Amino acid sequence: MQNDPVIVPPTWNKTQHYHQISPVWRRAAQHLSEAEVIVVFGYSLPETDQFFRYLYAWGTVGDAILKCFLVVDPDPSGQVVSRFQSLLGPGAKNRFIHIKKKFGEALYEVFSRRELQRFSEERD
Repeated sequence: MQNDPVIVPPTWNKTQHYHQISPVWRRAAQHLSEAEVIVVFGYSLPETDQFFRYLYAWGTVGDAILKCFLVVDPDPSGQVVSRFQSLLGPGAKNRFIHIKKKFGEALYEVFSRRELQRFSEERD
């Protein structure tokens, strides 16, 4: 695998044209299967990115129990929130948090969230 950066567009089959980064997708799925907290900053989950939906579904099959799924996105239309909520199963929906702010404005709130503080304390 080359060390050149690659921009992967939100297309259905990322592995077909970007097979050189297949190991990255496998590791991402493995990390998702072990995740107890997922934080998403500024990713709108476009309808065209079906690959991410399958990666999430594949990756979240594991023993870890999701404690928090947090999305930071300032979208005023509510479409981003709806797309993420439709991605999640019932257990994850109960742990879903949306912060409707831009990245820089949301950092303090993300790190001061009670759900994340509890998780951090449990890990110590």
